[in-house]
Amino acid sequence: ADGPFFRLTNAAQSRQYLWQLDASNNIDYWYYNGSTWTPTISLLTDGGATFGGTISTTGITTSGVTNNFSTGVAWGTNLSLTNTNDDISPPILTFRKAPVSGYTSVADGDYVGFINFRMDNTNNDEFSWVEMAAIARDVTDGSEDSSFHIGTWGAGTEHPYTIMARSGNVGIGTGSPVFKLDIRTSTPG
Repeated sequence: ADGPFFRLTNAAQSRQYLWQLDASNNIDYWYYNGSTWTPTISLLTDGGATFGGTISTTGITTSGVTNNFSTGVAWGTNLSLTNTNDDISPPILTFRKAPVSGYTSVADGDYVGFINFRMDNTNNDEFSWVEMAAIARDVTDGSEDSSFHIGTWGAGTEHPYTIMARSGNVGIGTGSPVFKLDIRTSTPG
């Protein structure tokens, strides 16, 4: 061991857990399954953390999540959802808006979820290249209505409704599709 540690062992001594202060002053959590020690979590001195294995959590808040990969090198996985069930169920990613004040604070037009693809431009300004959003159009019980849109940029101009899905209709170039496929352009033809 590099530094001080704290070890927990279950009654059958088949599982052991070790918290250790390593040489870099990081706090490492190790798991022993009876034959192998596996590093599971490292709490880093810079405020970051690394994880190994499977993580299940609720009520987590994240900020400053960083990817470390280089162009020309295998990209690897930044976020992967894996379902190991032996059935037809898929992995599920859920965005849940749950206002602290309760249901009375939700309103028509609220954003339910938002994914933003960002990168710097040539002026080193952080820029949104593509946005995907889910919007609750009507939050009334029994009349729920929603939309999902993909917005892009072209020639420095935002096109917020490049693709819009709403109430069973799909729009291209419109935020209010009225047909199963509603295509609108700024120039006739």
